[in-house]
Amino acid sequence: MFVSFYYCFLASGTNVQTGTPPCRVDNSLLLLNLNEAAQRLGVQKRRLYDITNVLEGINMIEKMGKNSIRWKIGDEHGTHGLEAQRLRDENADLEKQEAHLDLLISDISNALKLAKEDPTDKQYR
Repeated sequence: MFVSFYYCFLASGTNVQTGTPPCRVDNSLLLLNLNEAAQRLGVQKRRLYDITNVLEGINMIEKMGKNSIRWKIGDEHGTHGLEAQRLRDENADLEKQEAHLDLLISDISNALKLAKEDPTDKQYR
């Protein structure tokens, strides 16, 4: 249903209620009227509210009025893209640290195994 909702959001077809194309302002701002979306998708408006509440919670959309929402592709300064890149870089650094720690654990495990098998230590057990 999310894909249908997203398609309906970006669709530039005619207005369901008036039979006219959506205005240019609505398209440029990526506004969606939830009443029209519910009719076009053939679902209860309550289901769309459930979806929009989740999307608003993760900062992907914002409510523009009672029945209208706006898709947030990114803000004017592109900080969403910068934040995503920062998180990718941080993830890459953490993966390197994890690989290094895995190598250290492996080395310590091997050293412990060799120490247990050392015949010179048998007299102390």
